[in-house]
This record gives sequence, structure tokens and C-alpha cells, in this order.
Amino acid sequence: MNQEVKNYSLQSGLRIPKKDVRDFSYKKKFGAAPLHDKDFTVSPVLEVKDQRETDFCVNFAVASIREDTEKVVLAPEYGAAKTKQIEGNYLSFGADPKDALKAAINYGSLEVGVCPFKVGDKDRDFLVNWTNYPTHLDEVARVHRGKSFFKVDGWGDFFDSCRGVMQMQVASILTGMYWQTEWDFAPSGVIADKAKLDEINPHAVKICGQKNINGTLYLVIQNSYGEGVGDKGFFYFPRSVVNQFFFGYAILDLDAQEVKKETWTLLQKIADFLIKLSERLTANSRQSNSNT
Repeated sequence: MNQEVKNYSLQSGLRIPKKDVRDFSYKKKFGAAPLHDKDFTVSPVLEVKDQRETDFCVNFAVASIREDTEKVVLAPEYGAAKTKQIEGNYLSFGADPKDALKAAINYGSLEVGVCPFKVGDKDRDFLVNWTNYPTHLDEVARVHRGKSFFKVDGWGDFFDSCRGVMQMQVASILTGMYWQTEWDFAPSGVIADKAKLDEINPHAVKICGQKNINGTLYLVIQNSYGEGVGDKGFFYFPRSVVNQFFFGYAILDLDAQEVKKETWTLLQKIADFLIKLSERLTANSRQSNSNT
């Protein structure tokens, strides 16, 4: 593990994403339907994962989300490597969730039985160095590619927007928050109301359902700390805490190019052109510097 990663708190790894006007809006594409308060989970859970002492929380959450759709256990290690390939630097700490979502869409996911490496067997830096993975695995992973991801919005607050997307699409949500140390010891995984979160440990998790507990509605969170915490790895978050989360994205089975045609404004198209132009110029500059 390199020194930059050692300098951060592990068992986390979320880099808070910057706002991007190009994000697909769930509200703009689908609108908002009435909500119900019945208990539900999006899909039976195949595995409660444990990221151990790594900074792979984003990729563990994405793998768990993709398992709902793909119905097989997926390897977050491959996703972490492909996320770093998109970023271009495997030595940096954590991951931007949008890079992880792009990796799931551009490359796909590997099933656990196919992925040659796993957390605990190899050093962190080895696992996220994409050159260590045989290139033929990229073709194998394509079977489990997503198509597009949407920003969760459309209802009165983030809590209800998450409920709405899950109820309408039967899709789990990638989210992030400042994880509080005391939550590891919450009785039965039920999180108490908290006016303000301590801004120490950005962490990504999966939102996968809702549950009524003593007359209060909670969102069901699947974490990546194993079954030894919470309610066998699950936690229940009230509205006041959920509304302090950073973001929410859902991967849906819709062609991204078609969504752009249907929903993008002129401003989004111009922004996309300028951002991609800037990225190309930066890449060309790096290539020129490396050749000198």
C-alpha cells in the first residue's frame, strides 16, 4: 500500500463527486409517481461484502448494486482496477463514484469465480493496478455491463427521491455520506436522528429498500463492513440523516445515447463538448510531457 493511501482513513474510500450539469435527471426522464410505505427490499441479497482495510468502498457498493440485476456474485476488485484505469492513477486514494459507474458501464463486472484476485490475497496497490489483470477478462466482464446511470431526484427530498426510484424501477441506489464511528455499534443497525454529521469519513454504500420500525420509516442500507456490524451488515437510516447524504445514482437498463437525445438541453450539450475537449487537451499534454 502506497504512502498516499496510508495517510487516509481506511474502510472508506469515497471521493465526493463534483456537480456535473451533464448528469441524467431521473425526474426529467420518468417523472415522480406516488409513494407507498410498505416494507420492501429491491432484490434478495446474494452476499454481504467486507472491504476490510481497503479504500474500495465505492466499488464494493457498485458490485452489490449490480448483483441485484445480474443475479450473480460479482468481484469488486476488478471494478476497482477498471475505475483506476478510467482515472489513470492507481496510486491515488479512493474513487470518484462516477468513475466507478462508468467502469461498470464501459467495462462491465467479473463474477467472483472468474476474477483472479481478491482482497486479502494481494496488496492494495496490486489489486487496483489494471495491468495486472489478463486482458481477455475485459471480454468476459462485458456480459455484465450496465447501460446508463441517473441522478436520484424528483420528489420532495432526497429520502423520498430514493424511495421513489426504488419503487418505480426496482433498482438499488449508490450513495455516500460521512460515516459516523458510533454507527458500527448501533443496536440492530437502527441509526438515531443526528442534527449534523461529523465530516471525517466519506463512505459509499448501497440503498436497497425501506422498512417501518416502531412507526417510523427508514431506508435500508447495505454496507461493506461484513456481517459482524449492524443487522448482519444492514443498517436503517431515518429521513433526517439520509437528507444529509451527498448524492444518489441508480444504474438503469437504458441506452445512454437515447437518453441524451430525449433529455439533454443545449447547455448540457455545450458543457459535454467543452469538458471532453479539455480532457483531450490534458491527455495530449501528458503524452507530450512523457515523450520528452
